Amino acid sequence: MDKAFPLPLIPTAMKTGFSLLAFLLLFVSSGYAQQTKSQSARNKETTIKIIKAFDAGDADALENWIAKDAVTHSDVPPGMKSSGLEAVKEMCKMHKAAFPDMKTTIRTIATAGDTVIAYFVSVGTNTGPFMGMPATNKKINMEGVDIIRFKNGKAVEHWGVYDNMKMMQQMGMMPPPPPPPVAPPGNKEN
Repeated sequence: MDKAFPLPLIPTAMKTGFSLLAFLLLFVSSGYAQQTKSQSARNKETTIKIIKAFDAGDADALENWIAKDAVTHSDVPPGMKSSGLEAVKEMCKMHKAAFPDMKTTIRTIATAGDTVIAYFVSVGTNTGPFMGMPATNKKINMEGVDIIRFKNGKAVEHWGVYDNMKMMQQMGMMPPPPPPPVAPPGNKEN
């Protein structure tokens, strides 16, 4: 015998209270999601501004977007500091002096929480000294990834992965890689 038993009726005041609570939770969570989304968008815009400042050699502008105690977790040239806004400004000036025509194109940019990830290609000509070496007057075309964590609207941590070997080869400071091995004649795969 299949008999459905109705659930006890919830008084109207409780229904209204549950509805109000559900509405408030939805309102607060959507506001938080909207705030997080807009903060992510601002962090993305700030990352673009930082990259453009490096291309322009505008080290002073970096004060607007990078915290005074920011830290980079990437390798830095010998003799350069890896923490603090002043170290980033020094790096910016060094890049501008070495590659005054540097142009960076962001190919992909994404956010994950308080972190922005940007994949880019930089093209420029080495017409100034670079890391203690004289100018080569050669063009470079280098790929890289910047990962920047933000706090209170400013960059506080940075990880960078760059194709430095390719850049050094293009500048003639390293030999090019050997050609890939050629399979011996008669050794064909079926």
